[in-house]
Formats: sequence, structure tokens, C-alpha cells
Amino acid sequence: MQQKDYGAAKRAVEVFMLGADCGSSACQKKLADLYLNGIVVQKNKDNAIKWLAEVAKSGDVESEIKMLELLQSDDESQHDEEKVPEKKADGLNSNLADKLAAIFS
Repeated sequence: MQQKDYGAAKRAVEVFMLGADCGSSACQKKLADLYLNGIVVQKNKDNAIKWLAEVAKSGDVESEIKMLELLQSDDESQHDEEKVPEKKADGLNSNLADKLAAIFS
């Protein structure tokens, strides 16, 4: 990417951030994608989950599913080296359930 294009891309991220902070689901979704894939911004799964959670709160099922998949994969990778996670009555492991409660509370 040329230096000029990179500056324009960074400016676009700033615009998406402003829109996301103002509640734009489209901007929140775009930021989640950028963070998830490390496009223009440093790859950051936590920021991707944060923005997907905001979109999911507005009722976007696709974003909710993607967020849950990321949380589940993150939770599973943390427990690969540990003991089997404790299951709750609904079948979710306790760490994942706690993360979801924190996001949607």
C-alpha cells in the first residue's frame, strides 16, 4: 500500500471509530472486522469481540454468533493446557458464561 493510501486508510479507521462511538452498527461491525483481521489496525481479538458485542446488543444475530465463536475458541484455547472446564447446567463452561454475563450486563 502506498503511503498516501495508508493515510487514507488510517483516516477511515478514525471515521469508523467516531461512528462506532456514536452507536453506528455498521461502523461497529467494520471495526470488529478490521481488528479481527489486523487490517490497518493491529490485530486485536479483544477489540473485535468488544465491537461485535455492541452490534449484538442491537439484535444483529450474525454478529452475536461470530462473537460467541470467538469467545468459545478463546476459552477453549485457554483450557487446552488446563483441566476440563466446569460445565454449567446450560452446557456452557463457567468461564464463557461469565464472559457473556459481563458483556451483556
